[in-house]
Amino acid sequence: MSKKDGYKDLISLKEEGKKLLEAGNNEYVETKIDSFKMNILLFTSGTTSKSKAVMLSQNNIASNVYAMQLVENFLPTDVNLAFLPFHHIFGSTALIVMLACGITTAFPDGLRYVQDNLKEYKVSVFVGVPLLVEAIYKKIEQGIEKKNKTKIVNIVKKISNFLLKFNIDIRRKLFKEIIDELGGSLRFVVSVLYNKK
Repeated sequence: MSKKDGYKDLISLKEEGKKLLEAGNNEYVETKIDSFKMNILLFTSGTTSKSKAVMLSQNNIASNVYAMQLVENFLPTDVNLAFLPFHHIFGSTALIVMLACGITTAFPDGLRYVQDNLKEYKVSVFVGVPLLVEAIYKKIEQGIEKKNKTKIVNIVKKISNFLLKFNIDIRRKLFKEIIDELGGSLRFVVSVLYNKK
């Protein structure tokens, strides 16, 4: 990539930085960082109440990223679909988690195309707000009802839950048709819990 419109590519910036270090400029290396000092001002999504600005430190963000890695089984082979806004906490933290885990991130063509993008990019994980996850769940349920398969799916759910008690997991086989509607590669969805009042 060449210099264009006043911007520099990463290789040029690295070369510039190397020259500065060789010339004795250690300003970057010796910079003291207070990881508990407010570093960024982001907005909450307003899932449980009104959207509000929140002051975050590097430590806040790093601890969230670390905690997510402890509770979820992210794989470097995963593909993430990023459609949450990055100017909100949940969207920006989710993207940092994906970067920290070496996960490929795809960007959707718009909310109307999420289902197509899940298939196209072979998405295996994504982070979504409860409203979006509920909308996807309702669409799946409507599809099941339309095909008159509600009764059979409910029976299969009970069988699956029973087998899980014995660590027998055949959900991907039992619900293959549903998983295929979500792109075929989806392993799990990360969302937040909240109480409806």
